[in-house]
Amino acid sequence: MALVLSGNGTVTGFVGGVMQVVQAVLTGQQSSTAANGTFTDITNLTLNITPTASSNKIFLIALVHFGGDWWYLNGMGFRFMRDSTAVGIGTTGSSPFSAYNAAFMTTEVISDRCVRSTTSSFLDSPSTTSQITYKVQMKSSARTSAGSYPLKINSDNDDGRDNPISTLTAYEIGA
Repeated sequence: MALVLSGNGTVTGFVGGVMQVVQAVLTGQQSSTAANGTFTDITNLTLNITPTASSNKIFLIALVHFGGDWWYLNGMGFRFMRDSTAVGIGTTGSSPFSAYNAAFMTTEVISDRCVRSTTSSFLDSPSTTSQITYKVQMKSSARTSAGSYPLKINSDNDDGRDNPISTLTAYEIGA
């Protein structure tokens, strides 16, 4: 980070570095049966940030803890949204998880009592000084078409005794 000095030697601002940090935290549990094609917002993993300059970037980091019925769930994925636009996602591929920031594939040998974790990051260039809403969405993919099986956030599938926290953090990085 560098200080900007005026002609008389007084500090007039900062150039570069972290300008601000905003964090959203989910301390409770959430369950979603949105499987095979539907994205669902993860409750409380939504934040607002207003960049101080249009040339600045927003560095996003999400940590999500999750569980599910591993016999029926083939996998799950998570993505960042900037307002109504998915950011930092793949643009090719044909799997259900080709348009994600983070994906987790599984097999039935994993215990239902396990809580899994995934972390994803992305450096976004929103090019605005207007307020932006960032959020994390989830989607699961079931092995069968017989129904939807819940993906649980901050919980295992078996009894919900585990309760870690999930977070979304946005850092405004000065240009």
